[in-house]
Amino acid sequence: LASVIAEIARRSPAHPAVVVGAGTAARSMVDYATLAAAVARLEAGLDALRPAGVGVRAARVDALVVIAAACGRQHVPVAFLAEDSRDLIGELHDWIPLDDSLALPAAGRGPRRGFDAIPAQVIVATSGTSGPPKLVDHSWDSVLAAARLAEQWHGLAWLLVYDATRWAGIQVWLQALLTGGRLVVPAARDPDVVARALADE
Repeated sequence: LASVIAEIARRSPAHPAVVVGAGTAARSMVDYATLAAAVARLEAGLDALRPAGVGVRAARVDALVVIAAACGRQHVPVAFLAEDSRDLIGELHDWIPLDDSLALPAAGRGPRRGFDAIPAQVIVATSGTSGPPKLVDHSWDSVLAAARLAEQWHGLAWLLVYDATRWAGIQVWLQALLTGGRLVVPAARDPDVVARALADE
């Protein structure tokens, strides 16, 4: 993911990557150059800190993407924690939380690990429809397997109406960004807001 974002930023820096708050006057856009720069900054911080893993507490989708891309390239395990599963972070001993600020704790406070020795790992909470949410471990290969990378999927706009930290939502934003598309995030899942977001894009 980080490599794809960097390559698109090199070729088309101003190309829209994520449209946040679509369907409202507060709509804003993050381009690929901005996304790539944020990934590079976070990667440098992860390289200095070398945490056991990162528990994602970000609410903004562009921050989720930055964390996923930086952790993926640096081989840092990452857990996407929806609001109803954030108490499960206690199961992830010594993992650091990251929110929308993308601010890492001071270097040297976390346990240092060799990234290459850690298998690529993505943890997603279940939806909780059949009981309390629980954490499920995936490899990056399994997370990326569903992305359709054929030419006909490139450059499209993808509307995110799922929770961005759940399996289906992760699949949508990965699909959008791995194919150089635009991820459109409505301000709310209200049908009227979603309809306005579709009309705007």
